[in-house]
Amino acid sequence: ISTVLKQLSEELTLSAQLQHLPAVKDLTKQLNELDGELQAARMAYNGATRNYNIIVHTIPSALIAKMMSFESQPYFEVI
Repeated sequence: ISTVLKQLSEELTLSAQLQHLPAVKDLTKQLNELDGELQAARMAYNGATRNYNIIVHTIPSALIAKMMSFESQPYFEVI
């Protein structure tokens, strides 16, 4: 979404007439809100993943995790 916002911003900069349209302003606002929500969700997921990974590697839970084939999970990264 961040890439889309950046591209949209560049397009709007090129066309000053579009910047003043209510639909474009509303779309920009909605995209910014969505980007914020996605960032918050990514941070929550990565926090939960960090806690899980700590538990999987901390004794005594690491012993149980190994027996149950629990493994560390990757963090969510934006490419």
